Amino acid sequence: MKKYGVFVIGSGMAGMTIANKCASNVLKAGITDELPYGGTCALRGCDPKKVIIGAAEVRDFARRLKGKGIDTVPGVNWQDIMAFKQSFVDAMPPKIEKGYKHRDIDTYHTSAKFLSKNTLQVGTDTIEADKIVIATGAKPMVLNFEGGDLALSSTDFLNLKDLPRSLLFIGGGYIALEFAHIAARSGADVTIVHRGKRPLENFERDIVEHLISATKELGIKLVLETEVSKIRKGDNHFLVTGTSKGKEITFEAEAVFNSAGRPPAIFDLDLDRAGISFSKKGVTVNAYLQSTSNPNVYTAGDAANSKGLPLTPVAVMEGHIVASNIIKGNMKKVDLPPPCPPWYLPCQHWQP
Repeated sequence: MKKYGVFVIGSGMAGMTIANKCASNVLKAGITDELPYGGTCALRGCDPKKVIIGAAEVRDFARRLKGKGIDTVPGVNWQDIMAFKQSFVDAMPPKIEKGYKHRDIDTYHTSAKFLSKNTLQVGTDTIEADKIVIATGAKPMVLNFEGGDLALSSTDFLNLKDLPRSLLFIGGGYIALEFAHIAARSGADVTIVHRGKRPLENFERDIVEHLISATKELGIKLVLETEVSKIRKGDNHFLVTGTSKGKEITFEAEAVFNSAGRPPAIFDLDLDRAGISFSKKGVTVNAYLQSTSNPNVYTAGDAANSKGLPLTPVAVMEGHIVASNIIKGNMKKVDLPPPCPPWYLPCQHWQP
């Protein structure tokens, strides 16, 4: 059995922060991730998305300036975009692992499961740690309807070899809107099917209204109050069935993407064996980001049921808090900005 002062599950921004900070304070640290080191933001989200957006924006600027000084709207070479994006992504995991080795952090590349309150099965190794950190982030929601497994993920979108001529996104959150705009600005026909009365339900009203206008201007079909119930595969396309006000509607697209939400990636960790309380929103934690039922365990980022938004800066902040509390004892609480006062209109949810 290998023993550590702290062992971290997940090498995204939260886990990386905790492992590095603890190791710098003379705690023997280990870390594991079943995916390449770097997490969603660096490898499967924010950073690669920004690289792709650059080319799509240039084409859209040219489209809007055609006849106003620009004669030709350039085409988008999707293969070149993907190769350029991949040059950034491929460089990250070895760079991160090199940093771990420099701090004498033991690295593993496999899944982890709890055996007891302070022991883990990590691949073929049994790990015992004084403190265990869950920083596993989130992953796409499982679509529990016929053909749900035919839908691609946001990670698949960021690795498309060719841009399909038509795409359909299930869900009207920020991932759907971002990728829909990239695809539409690159020349594809795009549909978003959302079950709610409005997209981006948790975002500020005025910004959402502007974004809806821009979405429609691009020709993106925004279909609201429609619940997707089935995906079927045709010869060269998919048929997506949805129900709206009791009536069935069928959509056709070359590719279908699951953007219906991202629950915390904690349900394969055998948390019950360690007496760790959790819900569908994540591990139940106190103000110190410590498990309320197992004091040996801390959680940060999207895996924690905290009041923090699922954003990279929040995960990094929570990582610093967890590391500080492991090193010095529980002295640092999560300190989030105060909520907006009830009279401040832009903070209010958009009422249907």
